Amino acid sequence: MKTFTCEVKIIFTGNEFEAEDVEEYKELVIESFNDEFPSIDITEDEIHNIQEEDIEDEETDPDDDAKHNQCLNDIERGK
Repeated sequence: MKTFTCEVKIIFTGNEFEAEDVEEYKELVIESFNDEFPSIDITEDEIHNIQEEDIEDEETDPDDDAKHNQCLNDIERGK
């Protein structure tokens, strides 16, 4: 009889985070995995194929914030 060991490679994709740079993105990925899978330790060198996309700054309407805050107040008051 023999004993065998191996490595199992699992690939996760689709973890889309907004970050200032690649280093911050990697930190977010590691933090996310630590939260979801506490028994799996990943390191930066296991993060591959990072694709970067610029996000255009969206102009915000100040009225939208006011409407959002009013909606939250209404919900808190049971309206």
